[in-house]
Amino acid sequence: MAGQPSLWDQTGGKVGHDHPQTSHTAARQVRSGSQQALILLALWDGPSTAYRLSTGGRVVNKGGYPVAPNQIATRLRHAR
Repeated sequence: MAGQPSLWDQTGGKVGHDHPQTSHTAARQVRSGSQQALILLALWDGPSTAYRLSTGGRVVNKGGYPVAPNQIATRLRHAR
């Protein structure tokens, strides 16, 4: 629907309070919705683990590098 944010529009990744300011700055720039959508599309073909999605090159960041398994697991936890 027009005017409503989609899964692709979600921004901001998760970061722990004990991480340095640079991590918080980087987390604000992450388009987590895009990564979550890539994960869900990869899972459309069948079940997988966060590790297999990361090492299989199916889920990559904006730079084309694989997303870390722990980041994939976090995105899966919030896919509802």
